[in-house]
Amino acid sequence: MRSAVGFSLKSKKEVAFEEVCAQIKSCGIEPKIVFFFSDYTNFSFFAEKMNDYFPLAVTIGSTSYIDFTSVGCSHFGLSALAVYEGVECSCGVLHEIDRHPLKYIDSIKRAVSELSSTENTCCIEFCSAFTNGEELALDTFQEGFEGLNISVVGSSSGSSEETFATAVALNGKVYKDSCVFALVHNLNGRIFLFRENVFKPTQYTFSATDVDCEKRIVYEYDGKPAEETLKGALKLEGSELHSYLATHPMGRIIDGKIYITELNSILDDGAISYFGRIYSHTKMVLLEADDFNTAWNQNSEKIRQTVPNPSFALAINCLSRSKLFEQQNKFDDFLNYVKRNVPIFVGVSGYGEQMGHGHLNQSFILIVFE
Repeated sequence: MRSAVGFSLKSKKEVAFEEVCAQIKSCGIEPKIVFFFSDYTNFSFFAEKMNDYFPLAVTIGSTSYIDFTSVGCSHFGLSALAVYEGVECSCGVLHEIDRHPLKYIDSIKRAVSELSSTENTCCIEFCSAFTNGEELALDTFQEGFEGLNISVVGSSSGSSEETFATAVALNGKVYKDSCVFALVHNLNGRIFLFRENVFKPTQYTFSATDVDCEKRIVYEYDGKPAEETLKGALKLEGSELHSYLATHPMGRIIDGKIYITELNSILDDGAISYFGRIYSHTKMVLLEADDFNTAWNQNSEKIRQTVPNPSFALAINCLSRSKLFEQQNKFDDFLNYVKRNVPIFVGVSGYGEQMGHGHLNQSFILIVFE
């Protein structure tokens, strides 16, 4: 057995941990790496215990809105993916991601030096949420991996609606305002990344003409106050715009591809803040929900054609997408869609998705290992 999923929906942390570890240990092999996800309340307990229980493994995790796996899903408990063989791993931490993660670039270079090869290697990272630091972390990875063919993919941490508290962890230590990462070198084959969204463009397009990239604020669209421009185009009044944008995210159009950016809030001065950066003079298109099954079937076809023999996968689903699927009673359908393509997987649901050099929202990313 190359990998296994551990999953428990028990709310008592000691019981959940024992159940998951029993499932991971059942094959009798010590794992090389363990990815784990849980709600915030018990996350620090799980992080410490995972490191104690698997001292020779890289243990890396994040808080999540919902734990979803190939064997079940829950808003409570613990989920984990253990990989036992066929991989080589190293890890590190970038601190101060809201200010200057570049100061910690040596952590990336050290992790690279610990691998025998960077061929078929992926950097899987988890960033603290609400720091506005995901883009800075990605810039740091880009510089640290210069000249190397290492893909970067990951998630911002998630939370329940009650607390909005998030955290990430590596080898028993819990972090905020940080990005934890693991380099995973696949010795048995390639690593494939798939991105899917369930939104399509509308007729409404705009140009961001006045922005604060670091604060993720758009002050003007098409030379006019952002709120005024959108209300005028959509013929909305009062507080209607906020409700509308909550279900109609913006898409950044770059080289003909759409990268989704989600509303954070409408500010008192008519500016609009987002959960991802929008750059000056970026062409933006308002999006609307597409047919879920159409999007899922299209992505399934790509996966089947590209990876006929998947071994295991990590799934990253935006927190807002998870809520949308739950509201429409489609979350089980979503789980079945992933299971049809990869028989063994564990997933995280957070406030953003990272792939390559881009920070996204409202997207789904699947990291598939041969």
